Amino acid sequence: MSQSPIKVILIMLGFTLAACNGAVELPPVTPTPVTPTAPKPVPVPVVVTEAESHYSLTVKIKDDDTVAGLETKYGGKVVIWRPEEKFAVLALDKTSGDKVASSGTTTETLETNKKVFSGSGQLATMSGSIAAWAGGSIAAWAGGSIAAWAGGNFVSVPQNTAKWQKMNLQQAQLKATSLGAGIKVAVIDSGIDLQHPAFQGGLAPVSEMWDYVGNDAVPQEEGVLGTDAAYGHGTSVAGIILQIAPKAIILPLRVLGPDGSGDVLNVAAAINRAIQADAKIINLSLGSDTDSQAVSDAINAATSR
Repeated sequence: MSQSPIKVILIMLGFTLAACNGAVELPPVTPTPVTPTAPKPVPVPVVVTEAESHYSLTVKIKDDDTVAGLETKYGGKVVIWRPEEKFAVLALDKTSGDKVASSGTTTETLETNKKVFSGSGQLATMSGSIAAWAGGSIAAWAGGSIAAWAGGNFVSVPQNTAKWQKMNLQQAQLKATSLGAGIKVAVIDSGIDLQHPAFQGGLAPVSEMWDYVGNDAVPQEEGVLGTDAAYGHGTSVAGIILQIAPKAIILPLRVLGPDGSGDVLNVAAAINRAIQADAKIINLSLGSDTDSQAVSDAINAATSR
């Protein structure tokens, strides 16, 4: 069965997601009728503890390999199983990983797992304050549109007007009134503010979301303003996406902790989950100064579909 290609985007973001202190009233918006569809079942992720995930191990699999067989062979847990692309990724504790490392084998790729990735870009500001979204009541979004223009100004987020004018966003949205419709965007980041008015009605089903940091189905941003570097990062990224393509659906997958760091296994598993959930775009606003076989293989699996 053929599928639409998945786009994987790795970007550095410097835009501002902001609200306008309630000074601008947005015009009423008539919702576009949408025929509900049942969400595609997505498997519950394999949960691993800190001790069980000291290493990430990427292995090539054969037709007769099984999940149970690999787990017995290597002494770990399979967190990604991709028989179509002939690879699997396992979480290994230190003892099992050290055993693989000392074996001298060249058919597997063993990687340090913890805190290899970090988030990038600027945080969001809302109503002039980075934490203003916490109350969940920002008047600028009350009109039901995250992309409203008036007199050449982007009234939803006035601070971004000049940036969007440079790329002729207003003209594009006038010509493409359903920009983003039918497109699910996986935002693999620090989570988002799930209660923010800008995201209401624009999120993927809860059954598809996951928090790989907290090992639960609630990818909520966590942190303390002024203390935690990543606080607001995922919310900013998701907000920018919806400013450009307001009818897109956001699938939040949390892989970065409050300090902005992320594990190899979590990033690779989140990409795999985005594939399983039929996301058409995967946004990774994060990076690493070392190569990761597990993440590279997950990206290749996404782009090959």
